Amino acid sequence: VEELFTLCREDGINTCVETCGFVPQSTMELIAPLTDIFYFDLKIMDPELHKEYTGVDNAQILSNARYLASIGANILFRQPVIPGITGSEENVRATAEFIKSLGRDDLAIQLMPYHRMGTSKYAALDMPYELGDIQIMPASEIEAIEALYKELGVNCTVSR
Repeated sequence: VEELFTLCREDGINTCVETCGFVPQSTMELIAPLTDIFYFDLKIMDPELHKEYTGVDNAQILSNARYLASIGANILFRQPVIPGITGSEENVRATAEFIKSLGRDDLAIQLMPYHRMGTSKYAALDMPYELGDIQIMPASEIEAIEALYKELGVNCTVSR
């Protein structure tokens, strides 16, 4: 990525990293100067629940978010909104608190409502799709989460 982004910079091509943040900070340090924007997923703020649903603790993820914010990186936080998992009021409030703790007014979050478009990919890979029973969240509930973020002082949009 470093080599590719260096070439992009030389040719005036913008760069973007889409990440869950679960990498060593040294990786972020290497690519941050070459990256125009980071799309950075924040899923679940509770470390135990994060590990239960993703398989990893979120300490490294949150540390990398803090690092990128501290160096002034252009970050758009994104949150997949999965009913009963990431879409809870408790998780929204904790995520908003985390974003605000970074001390930058320009940071925002984009909600990505859960959909089932990935089911065919799992089938093609002969892998179980563990979210098959999750229902699509009604638009009114997504809008309520968006409104809560805004009420809590975090700029929020919804991916359509």
